[in-house]
Amino acid sequence: MSTIRIVLITDSNQVMPVMVTITSILENRNKSRNYEVFVIGVELSDGEKNLIESLNSDNASVKVLSFENKYSSVESKLAHVSSACNFKFDIPIIFKDYDKILYLDTDVIVQSDLCSIFDIDISDKYAAVVKDMQAIITTDYAQRTGCPNYFNAGMMLLNLKKLNEDGCNEKMMQVNRTYQDMCVDQDTQNRVIGHNCLYLPPKYNFMLNNFMHTEKVFRDFYQIGEDEKVRPEKSEIIHYTWLKPWMYKHLPLAKNWMKYYKKTCFKNKKLDLKYMPTDVFYKSDMHKYFFSACEINDKIVYRLGKIKLSRRKQRN
Repeated sequence: MSTIRIVLITDSNQVMPVMVTITSILENRNKSRNYEVFVIGVELSDGEKNLIESLNSDNASVKVLSFENKYSSVESKLAHVSSACNFKFDIPIIFKDYDKILYLDTDVIVQSDLCSIFDIDISDKYAAVVKDMQAIITTDYAQRTGCPNYFNAGMMLLNLKKLNEDGCNEKMMQVNRTYQDMCVDQDTQNRVIGHNCLYLPPKYNFMLNNFMHTEKVFRDFYQIGEDEKVRPEKSEIIHYTWLKPWMYKHLPLAKNWMKYYKKTCFKNKKLDLKYMPTDVFYKSDMHKYFFSACEINDKIVYRLGKIKLSRRKQRN
């Protein structure tokens, strides 16, 4: 059986989240398979590098590859997207000796063994990805990039051999120089490889933004039959797009992330969590079907918190 290879990218600002992601990978792995987890570390200190590599375990190596930030002048217009994300363009070159690798963002958790994803046949595709419902429905990203099936780049099973054979790294660099896109790395990848991808079910990259839509919209978009159960909390990969569980209270599925946070060396560090700046997640009818009782309780707590803040402002 082939080794499962995974790559993540982090700078100093994302050391804790990347360790939570890696912890979730290792906790759920099939121990009969060898895992190699690579971290492209952008300007990390020796201490940060050693901390990440301390996650090494049996049949699962964790290795940091250190780089200076050659993309420091290329900034996304989205505050939560770091310039380090542009190292995604270099993955085919850095790992040219391999045929395939799974890329994951640092704001995801893995809840099952990754064999089911890694073993997917993509021999004639550039990548296996999940379409980004929020981007396609509510933005012009698909039209702007010319990719009607605009995908989210937070989970990509990459065919390194084909990407290198077709010179996709250079194509991405050229596109990146030509366009000033909102989501620099994601838009670029959609422009270059979006026409030749395998599209997977949303359980392989369940995005938090999905909760901003109704159940019917979600089912129609991903072509999920009425007789098929959809359990976001059981998704193979949960992706905390937009708002992050280490920053805000009462996010949907935050408890899933916290489970792995408590297994890291940061477990005794209290997170400074703020109330969500929006109640948009609680306006969808997805609650009646997708949310557990504890998350419904979070909804009540959130609204009570808003009432208390409002009264406090009135008194002041």
